[in-house]
Amino acid sequence: ASGGMQSLGTLGGFESESHSVSADGNVVVGYSNSSAGSRRAFRWTASGGMQDLGTLGSSWSEAFSVSADGRVIVGYSDNAAGQLRAFRWTTGLGMQDIGTLGGDWSEAYGVSADGRVVVGTASNASGEERAFRWTAARGMEDLNATYERLLTPGSVLRVARAISPSGRYIVGIGWNAATGRSEAFLLDTGSP
Repeated sequence: ASGGMQSLGTLGGFESESHSVSADGNVVVGYSNSSAGSRRAFRWTASGGMQDLGTLGSSWSEAFSVSADGRVIVGYSDNAAGQLRAFRWTTGLGMQDIGTLGGDWSEAYGVSADGRVVVGTASNASGEERAFRWTAARGMEDLNATYERLLTPGSVLRVARAISPSGRYIVGIGWNAATGRSEAFLLDTGSP
């Protein structure tokens, strides 16, 4: 309120874009062009400025969400083979590939407040787009398989976009077979 709008700068390139902010407003994440012109995921703090989070082995990455305390960041990056992969970044471990659902790409869009649950979309072994949830204990799981009992026949959860602070509620985009159209969904993972 006292300072108005603040520019966060770039990583040397011509543009930057922020996607998420920690609960206390101290950590901002997004992407910026580097001086070489590649898109790179960043973490910004008032004390440290804009930090390049790196990649999974190639030249491109983008951060989409940050945990409440700013210590866990998720997004996606291309790997050395040129495949797009969801990542989870922490100060201690850096950027970690969290896998796929059997296909060759994945993207992470949301993280719970404590940083333990990540959601997004990934290809399965048949090349189909499926919403996922990832935890260290269970790895990446297809929400369509885990919550099959909640879906009407033929319906598919395709993209998980965000998750509630507790990790219980997941929202995104799916295919509703009953209406024959793409629709927003709210999944209560605590449902019996």
